[in-house]
Amino acid sequence: MTFGLMIITPFTQKKPVELLATRGFWKDKGPTQVVGHRGSGANTAAYTNLQIGENTIQSFLSAAALGASCVEFDVQLTKDFVPVIFHDFLVMEAGGDTPLYTLNLKQFLHLSEAQSSRGDLASMAETRNMAKTKEGSGYSRKPRSRSLGAYDESRSEDLVQRMKYTESAMEGAHKGNLRGQSIQGVFPTFEDLFAKLPESIAFNIEMKYPMFWEAEDRNMETCGPELNVYVDLVFEKIYHLGGKRSITFSSFSPEICIALAIKQQDYPVLFLSKSGSILVGDIRRPSNFWRCSRP
Repeated sequence: MTFGLMIITPFTQKKPVELLATRGFWKDKGPTQVVGHRGSGANTAAYTNLQIGENTIQSFLSAAALGASCVEFDVQLTKDFVPVIFHDFLVMEAGGDTPLYTLNLKQFLHLSEAQSSRGDLASMAETRNMAKTKEGSGYSRKPRSRSLGAYDESRSEDLVQRMKYTESAMEGAHKGNLRGQSIQGVFPTFEDLFAKLPESIAFNIEMKYPMFWEAEDRNMETCGPELNVYVDLVFEKIYHLGGKRSITFSSFSPEICIALAIKQQDYPVLFLSKSGSILVGDIRRPSNFWRCSRP
């Protein structure tokens, strides 16, 4: 029998939070809450409609405008310890299988800013979307004209070609928030969300921290930001900027859930599980009986 040791250090920079912020995004005996997954939904090749780039400010605002009372998003750390919003552990936009924690903030932001146009953000994606839908429908609308300073779309094509040779792409992974395939937006930092989203929008913060089997499965180094450092840096932003916003934590990592629940009792913690629907490398991950969160 093997036992694992986990060290959790106290978070000492907590400030009093408003009672409203402790309730999570749900309400006891209240109506069903609509939560925007990655904002207006995860980008997928299964949809033929034009999609807003996932995990972007535009996507979060769009979800709220469509009736969502809460938005869900993924938080990771850059190499220089800045919490940012990004779903995948590997950043295909770098042209290789690059773990996010190996990029500093400027390098990470550049990968999305380099795609952005000074002209019409939607032009290329809009053209492709119309090409998909017009066949057999008689649809003949012309794409919107672009300004003279518009983005060179060949750069998007070059990026797509480079990403083709990453392991993720060869395994069929769909890249969200990619110019030419969605209405691409700049990658936001965690702090950006507090500044640019109304306090009335609740946050469901998924803490993205690779488990050992996930790192090995993606051929990543089995090292990265120390767990306590990662959680504390996210806490620092929340206790400084959270205000009256309703906040809930969630994670697929049991260790992260334990740390979140022990370090603070102001915000609810949810353990996420696929309930055995997919094969994983940790017996705790698919379990729907294992509980580590506080009510």
